[in-house]
Amino acid sequence: MKICLLAAFLLSIAAQVYSISSKEFTLEYIQHTLNSSNEEENFAIAPFAAFELYKDLFESTSIYGFRPQTDSYDDPHLPKAILKHEFKNETYVEQNITMKARWTFNFQTRDTSKRPFHQLDSGDRTYLVDNLRKDDVFRYAFLSELNASVLELPLHLNEIKLLVILPQEENGLEELKDNLLENIDMVDYISKTQFSMTLVRVMLPKFSLEDEQNLMEFYDEISDQDISEYDTIQQTIKLKFKEHGIGDFEKITVLFWNAYSYLRITPEVVDISHPFLFMITNKDGIQFFGQVVKC
Repeated sequence: MKICLLAAFLLSIAAQVYSISSKEFTLEYIQHTLNSSNEEENFAIAPFAAFELYKDLFESTSIYGFRPQTDSYDDPHLPKAILKHEFKNETYVEQNITMKARWTFNFQTRDTSKRPFHQLDSGDRTYLVDNLRKDDVFRYAFLSELNASVLELPLHLNEIKLLVILPQEENGLEELKDNLLENIDMVDYISKTQFSMTLVRVMLPKFSLEDEQNLMEFYDEISDQDISEYDTIQQTIKLKFKEHGIGDFEKITVLFWNAYSYLRITPEVVDISHPFLFMITNKDGIQFFGQVVKC
C-alpha cells in the first residue's frame, strides 16, 4: 500500500514538473526568437536540443534531487545526422550542434552558377552567390495565409527534411514573420504536413550559418525553476548547405541523368533569391529553425 502511494506521489510530482511538452516548448522558443530577431541578420536555433537540455538541467534535478553528471558527452539518442556535444560544469553549460546529411537526390555541380541574392540592406548593390539548381518532383505548396511558399527537400534516406519557407514578395520577410507570430501553430502545421508532389525547378543558394544563442532568458521565461545558479547556458549552431547535403562531404564525381530536364512540362519555379525562413525536421520534431537574409 505504501509503495503504491509513493508511486502515485512521484507520478503526481512528475506530472506537475513535466508541464511543458516538446511541441509547446518548440513553438514558444520559435515565437520568442522571432520576436527578438531583426531582418538584418541570419539566425539559427535548435529547438529540440534546447528542450532536451532544459529537461536535463531542471526537470531531473527538481524530481529526483540530483544534478546530471558534470562532464562532456555526445548524446547517443539523437539520429546520426544530428551531431550534438555538450560541456557542463557547476555554473557553465555549452551545447554545440551541427548536422551532416546527404540529399536524397542530387544537385549537379555543373549546374551551379552565380546568381543574385537580394539582401534587404543591399541598396543598389547586387550580391552574386553560388546557386544550386535541380528540376525534380518535390513536396511543395503555396500557403495564402502566409503569402509564402513551402518547399521540402529530403535528406538522409528521407529521415530528415529541409523545409524552405519563402515569402512571395522580395521584401516579404517581415510580413511572413508577423503572420507566423499571429498564428504560431502554422509552424507545427508546416513541419508535419505532407504537401503535394510537384514538378519543381529549385534554385537554392549555397550558404553557411554559425550562431550562438543565450538560452538563459528563454529558460527563465518558461520555467519556475531558479536558473540563477548558472552563469551561462548557451547553444552554438553550425550548418553548411552545399551540393551534396548539409555539412562537409568529400568531393565525388557522380553522373546522373536528370529525368525531368527534357520534359515539355513547365515546372513550378522556386527561386530562393531573397530572404527566407527554414526548418529542419525529423520524427522527433523541429531540429533547427532559422532565418537567412544574406548568403
